[in-house]
Amino acid sequence: MRTMLGLGAAVAVSVFLAHALARAQEKQDGAQNRSGEAAGEVSPEMKAAMAAMMPGPAHAKLGKLVGEWTTKSKLTVAGAPPEETEGKSKFLTVLGGRFLHEEHQGTMMGMPLQSARLVGYNNGSKKYEAVWTYTLGTSMMIMTGTSDDDGKTIKFDAVWDNEIGLRETIKIIYTFVDDDHFTITMGEGKMPDGSAGPEMEITYTRKK
Repeated sequence: MRTMLGLGAAVAVSVFLAHALARAQEKQDGAQNRSGEAAGEVSPEMKAAMAAMMPGPAHAKLGKLVGEWTTKSKLTVAGAPPEETEGKSKFLTVLGGRFLHEEHQGTMMGMPLQSARLVGYNNGSKKYEAVWTYTLGTSMMIMTGTSDDDGKTIKFDAVWDNEIGLRETIKIIYTFVDDDHFTITMGEGKMPDGSAGPEMEITYTRKK
């Protein structure tokens, strides 16, 4: 079964790549027919398609987070005192530096917590994208974000379906202080009934 799943994923990726290159090739062929370019000359469209597949400056900046970190979290829920906990995270890059993978261990609401996050930058849409999930649920949080200061601050809009299938949203902000410190804040969320959701701040410090 694992072999079948792996083969299926490989086929899906191959089809996606073939479509992208085919679109670029069609544009190149059309341009050659119109301008009489020599066969085999690479068009700007083909060059752009190939460049979009490769990691760039935004990916390199995310890659600076690779390593081990300690975390301090503060969770605030309406009607309850703030909860402060400590944890640890490990970052590594995957798929040739295209994505940043985080594994986190800590506690939340008195229970052990493990979470995983995959963050990247989409060269096509010019947006940051991420998926976040943890052991206190079976949903996946989908995040899409932008930066107005060259990656020093990344503002995400996040959405997920909760434990009873209702849609929830939240704002997530990454703020990078320096190479050894950054924070993630979560807030401005809405519960299914429209009330304010919980807020959390996570402070990361690189292990020395």
